[in-house]
Amino acid sequence: MHALVDAAHVDYLHPDSGIAVATSADGEALTKAIFGDRVAWVDWRRPGFQLGLDMPRIKTKNPGTIGAILGGHGITAWGDRRLACCVWLRRPYCLLRVPGRRQ
Repeated sequence: MHALVDAAHVDYLHPDSGIAVATSADGEALTKAIFGDRVAWVDWRRPGFQLGLDMPRIKTKNPGTIGAILGGHGITAWGDRRLACCVWLRRPYCLLRVPGRRQ
C-alpha cells in the first residue's frame, strides 16, 4: 500500500483513538463528524494486497483527504512529509467532543 498511494509519505497505524473510531458501531458517522471530508471511511475488508490496490483509488475518489479510517481495523494517513501524516492523529480528545455522543 505504501508504494501504491501517490504521496511522499504514507503511514499505516493503530493508535487507540483511531481504533476507537474504526471499531465503533457508528464509525462511519463518527469519522464524518470528527474529520469532515478530510478523512475517508473505508468499510472493513481483509488487510492485504487488495486493500493496498484499493487505497490509491480511495484517495483519488476523495480528493483533499489526508487519510482514511479502515473500518474495524486502523488508519492510513498520507501527506508530503511524516509530520503532515501524523498531526491529525494526535487529536485523541476530539472523540469526546462529538455532539450527541454518549460520554
